[in-house]
Amino acid sequence: MRILLVRMELAPGRGGAEQYAYGVTCALRARGDDVSVLAARLDPSLTRLLGEQRVHRVDLPRPTSAVKNLAFAAAVATHLARAEYDIVYGLSPFGPQDVARIGDGLHGEWLRIQTPFPPARWLKMVTPRHRAMLALERAMLRPGNQRHVVANSHLCRRQAIAAHGLDPGSVSVIPGGVDGARFNADARSRYREATRARLRLGHTDVALLFAGHNFRRKGLYELIEALGAVPRPARERAALFVAGRDKKGDAYRLLDRAARFGFAGRTHFLGAMERMEALYAAADLFVLPSWYDPCSLACMEALACGLPVVTTATNGAGELVPEGVAGHAIPTHHDIDLLADRLATLIADDNRRAALSRGALAAGAPLAMEHHVESLAALFARVATDSRNPLTLPR
Repeated sequence: MRILLVRMELAPGRGGAEQYAYGVTCALRARGDDVSVLAARLDPSLTRLLGEQRVHRVDLPRPTSAVKNLAFAAAVATHLARAEYDIVYGLSPFGPQDVARIGDGLHGEWLRIQTPFPPARWLKMVTPRHRAMLALERAMLRPGNQRHVVANSHLCRRQAIAAHGLDPGSVSVIPGGVDGARFNADARSRYREATRARLRLGHTDVALLFAGHNFRRKGLYELIEALGAVPRPARERAALFVAGRDKKGDAYRLLDRAARFGFAGRTHFLGAMERMEALYAAADLFVLPSWYDPCSLACMEALACGLPVVTTATNGAGELVPEGVAGHAIPTHHDIDLLADRLATLIADDNRRAALSRGALAAGAPLAMEHHVESLAALFARVATDSRNPLTLPR
């Protein structure tokens, strides 16, 4: 099958959506599909994997995010006007396309959560960047502008149907896939002891891991506040490790916050990390109290490594964490007292964490990339041969 995968940034290490795009490209190619990619920024290894003729680069203007996103969508339309594919799989917003994936969540939903006061939200929505992103989202999800939609969580499926009037039968839930060669049950035995030694963790220390490139959206401010509310005996056992990067100065502000909430000296910023499997192996809990996340890949990777997960129900990955079996999903990032209570219990109880670790391994087993790609390939085959749902892409 001739598949074109479209993503503005297609490189591991940039974020979960970019990591997914790279991984699914490699996995589809490994199945024997004829895969091409169209991107503005991509990992050089994809050229070696796919061949120069299947890698299409877009040069984008620099000025603003709005201009770049609109220019990329226009470049996609230009490319599709002169190329033929069985399936166009869109991981960035544009339209029309064959299969649209809601991998970044819904921009309108994020604006609602980020700015709950309507007048302030309306003012934000008319800025060029947000107007462009909302317009591109409408173009992608407008009924008739795609043949099928893939949501990576039931959370996003419900939101997309409600916001864009989609036929529920045209929206499937297929969570993203995890690189099973890296994130698996063996990671703990391979990496735990050496990594904990490098992090200067003792045998009784409980390591909490947070991973993400947007500290506020991922709930790091709330996590630090919750740790301050954990009773002293448990708090003194805990250490928080933050993997990821954000705006310059955020780490300093968060260290000040940790000092204010009595967690100074036990909060450590590691920056962007390439060997995340070693950190999952070294940690005792993965905590991501996201404001809004379509389906955090980091939570899925943690489960695959047997690491209990504490997140929010506003993170689609919370659906993959059986409550009380592999971790917890608190209702929202606002529930700081409940988050503190969950953390206090898990920090203090080694046996409880061990039981949740076993549950996490079971929950993570079906999330391997090979399972994801088989589901995706079956969907592509149905869409490509479904004459009842034609779509005329620009040619």
